[in-house]
Amino acid sequence: MARKNAPKQAEFEQNCGKGQIFSILPLHTRTLFRVKSIRAALLLIFCSGILQVHGQAAGKAKLDSLLNALSKAAQDTNRVNLLNDISYFYAYVNPDSGILYAKESIDLAEKLSSNKQLAEAHNSLGINYQSKSDYINALDHHFQALKLREELGNKTDAGTSLSNIGIIYDNQHNYPKALEYYRKAMEIFKEAHYKKGFATALGNIGLVYYSMNDFPKAGMFIREAIKLEEELGDSGAINIFLGNLGNIYLAESDYEKALECDTKALNQYKASGDRGGEAINLCNIGEIYYQIAKDNNVPLLNKFFKGSKTKALDAAASNLELADKIFGELNYLAGIQETSKYLSRVSELQGNAAKALAYLRKENAYRDSIFNDENRSRMESLEKERDQDLRQKEIEIQKLQLDKAQNERYYFIGGILLLLLLIFVLYNRFRLKQRISEQLQNSLERIRQTQAQLVEQEKLASLGQLTSGIAHEIQNPLNFVNNFSEVSSELVDELMNEEDLETRKQIAEDIKKNLSIIHQHGKRADGIVKGMLMHSRGGKGEKQMTDINALIGETLNLSFHAMRAKHPGFNCEIVTQFAHELPEININQLDISRVVLNLLNNAFYAVKEGRGSESKALPSKVTLSTRLVNSEKGDSIVITIRDNGQGIPQQIITNIFTPFFTTKPGSEGTGLGLSISRDIIKAHGGDIRGWLGSREVYGVCD
Repeated sequence: MARKNAPKQAEFEQNCGKGQIFSILPLHTRTLFRVKSIRAALLLIFCSGILQVHGQAAGKAKLDSLLNALSKAAQDTNRVNLLNDISYFYAYVNPDSGILYAKESIDLAEKLSSNKQLAEAHNSLGINYQSKSDYINALDHHFQALKLREELGNKTDAGTSLSNIGIIYDNQHNYPKALEYYRKAMEIFKEAHYKKGFATALGNIGLVYYSMNDFPKAGMFIREAIKLEEELGDSGAINIFLGNLGNIYLAESDYEKALECDTKALNQYKASGDRGGEAINLCNIGEIYYQIAKDNNVPLLNKFFKGSKTKALDAAASNLELADKIFGELNYLAGIQETSKYLSRVSELQGNAAKALAYLRKENAYRDSIFNDENRSRMESLEKERDQDLRQKEIEIQKLQLDKAQNERYYFIGGILLLLLLIFVLYNRFRLKQRISEQLQNSLERIRQTQAQLVEQEKLASLGQLTSGIAHEIQNPLNFVNNFSEVSSELVDELMNEEDLETRKQIAEDIKKNLSIIHQHGKRADGIVKGMLMHSRGGKGEKQMTDINALIGETLNLSFHAMRAKHPGFNCEIVTQFAHELPEININQLDISRVVLNLLNNAFYAVKEGRGSESKALPSKVTLSTRLVNSEKGDSIVITIRDNGQGIPQQIITNIFTPFFTTKPGSEGTGLGLSISRDIIKAHGGDIRGWLGSREVYGVCD
């Protein structure tokens, strides 16, 4: 039920312990190498009842108490509440454990048909996924929580879910969507006279305006939020908004006031044992020191570092490295990405190019796992599903309003139509018999045409599988080209301003090395594009002398990256055992590449789906090998691909080369991959065989 009055502080802390109230915790960081600094906000859900424990000892005591109560709880609603409380507690300590407890809570709540607690469990699961920067799963569960809370008519809880959804869009830099959901939440909290929620929404909106570089509006909203939090006496929330205010001062280059805000917040977080808040403000302070050094702010260098720019950079690195360590312990990906970005900038200003490049690579790796087109597309799909669900409800309500007599009328009309149809069928039965033969013949011809089209589509399917892998593969050389181009541009500026001949020579050598690296990676990107063009060509193609090891290696690389793009988080051990000095062979490169790609895709799919009982304890593994075999018929090259997946049942393995036979779900495959591969290999005068353990059970050719 919606609250009509603002809750007391004790009620707020109790409710907050169940994840019903939150605020967002920003990291005051900005993207460098732009004319104007832009914040890349790190947002965390904040909850007094869970996160504001006084030190680690108090937190452990609270957790031990919850776990002890859980061990004695029966399978009832009290157990669901305990599971949710534990899941919230783990959200910023060990989100993987928090996810397990939230999933158990969902299962039990569904069995008990307790929608209120089920909504709470989905909310908890969404918060834990947010902590891991898994925004797709987080958004999915927050939408489920929102749907249940709207059905229950609980406005304040629905407002919380709307705010959580806004935070996800804010993290993904989709600011219009974030504002939309924050404003919806603010209106609900205002209507319910929920002062705490209203203050939180004000702060969230202020941060979005900050991200959009509208600093006057951002300051107005955040100062209003601080005013309300002071009236509520929530010191934790005040610390958060102090940091937000520091953001604005930093954006306006008022480094001293920004440092004052962040230092005050840092001391409060250390006193309360809040590791997440401590890491964020350490990163903030590190950035401020970096900006002071970068801008060569003489008054502040004199005041804080005795005029030493080197000491300012050392202090910046020290704070950033400590923040990075804490984010690593909390497994907070967005935080690691931000600290890596600024450590790269600091290292560059210190003249340590190798260290700067290492941090830059680390930043790019974490950014790829958080921001990508696939994530945005899936988030848009979830949003559309939410809209469709609401429209479906409206349609169902309209259907329920139909009169019973109108339904009977439809049934009567339907019966008449059915009777007329039956008469028509009986009347035309004789004529239909005469046309059956012709219709069957036409149907058979259509089936043949469809089969031919499916075969051709299967041959071209590898191009689609390779696309995402190529995108990942080509991104690496492009990153090198972009980064070393920027560095070379700066070196040219230094060369123009440097008077010392030896230094100018050294800078020229550095530029030459950078250009060599740019050329090298440009050639690499060119090779990838040419490879893609080769795979996109239709027709039978021509045979040519080919290094089979190189061809297999390229196909392996593309198949693995395509699998990782399709299934984020997928990984397995890949072992290559290529025979050295194999002779080149005359083959159709495109066709043989398709065969290897089909087999590799099957192998990666097998290890992703699971492994047999004998290999469960071993890591996922795919092995490729080549060898030269001498026989009376002549020399031949054998390519072997093995995986430690769960395997194919013995009773059906003899069918694996049968067209349209597949063990995968219908959406995963057509059953033509191995059949086409067999035809390609036979056309090259070879054979393709399957093994079950060490025993050969099928051979294409004698």
